[in-house]
Amino acid sequence: AVVAFVTDEYTVNENEGAVSVCVDSRVTEGFEADLTVSLSATDGTASIDDDTELLAAEFTLVFPAGSSNGTRCSSIPITDDELLEGNHEFTVTLTGAGFHASIDTLSSVTTVTIIDDESLATISLQPTSATYAEGTVVNVCAEIQELPAGGLGTDITVDFLVEGFSAVEEEDFDILSPVSVVFNSSGNVTNGDNLCLGLSILEDDIYEEDQLLNVSIVSVSPSSAATVGTDKSAITIEDNGDLIVSLSATDGTASVVDDTGLPGAEFALVFPAGSSESIRCFTVPIVNDTLLEGTQEFTVTATDVGSHALINTPSSSTTISITDNECKTCDVYFSLHH
Repeated sequence: AVVAFVTDEYTVNENEGAVSVCVDSRVTEGFEADLTVSLSATDGTASIDDDTELLAAEFTLVFPAGSSNGTRCSSIPITDDELLEGNHEFTVTLTGAGFHASIDTLSSVTTVTIIDDESLATISLQPTSATYAEGTVVNVCAEIQELPAGGLGTDITVDFLVEGFSAVEEEDFDILSPVSVVFNSSGNVTNGDNLCLGLSILEDDIYEEDQLLNVSIVSVSPSSAATVGTDKSAITIEDNGDLIVSLSATDGTASVVDDTGLPGAEFALVFPAGSSESIRCFTVPIVNDTLLEGTQEFTVTATDVGSHALINTPSSSTTISITDNECKTCDVYFSLHH
C-alpha cells in the first residue's frame, strides 16, 4: 500500500473552526489489519500551539482492517483569535505508515494556510508635505492605524523609496537610516505608533531654487495584514544661499580706473537668501576731474550668477555715460603790445 496526501495545500478561514487534512491509501486488496499513518504538524508563520488546538503536534490516522482504496481525514481545530496576523501557514508531514505500507515522498507534505479574519491595519506616511531649511534633520514616518483589539500578531515590514527630483542625494540630502522599518509583533504596537526614516538636509553656500524630493512607501508585507493609506511625503528644501551676481566694468571712452572710484573692474552684487527683492542696485563713484573730456562712457556687464541661475543675455550689459562738467566754449583774449 502507498499513502499520500490528497493535495499539497489546504486553505481555511480562521473563523471556520477546523480544517480537514486527508490522506489517500492505494491498495489492491483490503488490509489484513488496521493501517496506522503517523503525521506531524510543524510551525511555519502559524504556530501549532497558538493557532491550532491540536493536543499534540504528532497524531495519527487509521485505515481499518479490510478497507481498500480510500481516503481518511483528520480534523485540525483552528484557533479564532483577535490578533492581526495576516495569512499564516503551517505544514503537516506524513512521517510513518504501518502494515507494510510506504509513503509517496512526492505527496508527503501538505501546507495549511489560515486566512486571517481581522481587518487590515493601515500604514500612512507623515507628514504628507513639508518644507525644511538646509542644515536640518527630517523624519518621515510610517504610522500604523486601525489595529484590531487584539493587537499585532505578526511583524509588518514597510519599505521606503526616496526619490530626488531637483534635490540630489549626497549633494542636497543624505539618508540617515535603513529604508525598511519593521513594526515588531513583540513590541506592544498600538494605534498611532510610528517608525521613521531619517534624512539630513545638507547645508551649502550655493544659490539654488527650492528643491524637491519625495519619500514613498513601495511595499508593506505581509500584504494580508496591512494596506497602504497615504503613500507619499513631498519634501521641499528651502534654499539659504545668497545669489551672487558677478559684474565687470569695461573701459569705453571713459576709463574705469581714471573716471570712476571703483576699487577694481570686477565686483559683485548680492541678493540675500530669503529676500523677496527682485531688484538690487550698486553705486559707481564718478571722479569729478578738471579735464575737458566731453561725454564719456563705460559698460558694466553681468558675467556670472552661478550654476543655478541664468543671465538674460539681451539685458546682460548696461552703458553708463558721464556728462562732462567742464566748459565746452571758452573766450580767448589777445592783447597787443607795441
